[in-house]
Amino acid sequence: MAFGGLPPDQRVLTEIGYRPVEELLVGIRVATAAQRLCPVVDLIRREVRGGWLYRVRTATGNLLRASDGQSVLVRRREGRPEWVPLVGVEPGDLLAIVGGVALGWEAEVFPWRSRPGYPSDGARAFVAVEERPMYRGVSWVPIQEVDGAPYCGSLLSLQIDGEHSVVSDGVVIADG
Repeated sequence: MAFGGLPPDQRVLTEIGYRPVEELLVGIRVATAAQRLCPVVDLIRREVRGGWLYRVRTATGNLLRASDGQSVLVRRREGRPEWVPLVGVEPGDLLAIVGGVALGWEAEVFPWRSRPGYPSDGARAFVAVEERPMYRGVSWVPIQEVDGAPYCGSLLSLQIDGEHSVVSDGVVIADG
């Protein structure tokens, strides 16, 4: 499948908290990468057969399930943010997360065990915040695991007024 979409039970951050995408209606406001609330102007449902559904888990436990064509905001190594379809991400890429630790543009490498509330397995992670206003406050967290499986069923895509990103389980994804 070449388009992006979320399975019906994948959660999206709205003005009233996280809700499964299948419960959203046109007009409800959803959180964006800029940490603003923007209204949904369209909700597109597609039935797929023989597509792929990817699961991406971050080092901080965020879990995104979406189609292979769904784009996410990623940084690779010291690079600038770019929108990458899930089929192109891999462990070690830095995924944009809203609601994480903000450390400023100069990235800091730290052991998770030194941060309250993080796993104590000694894993190291790279977290930074983009300096451009569009992504101010977005944390960059390493992808820990990526896998895909065949999928048949509904996928939903949101189109947002004003901005073109949505927050799903903390992960910044492209709309539409």
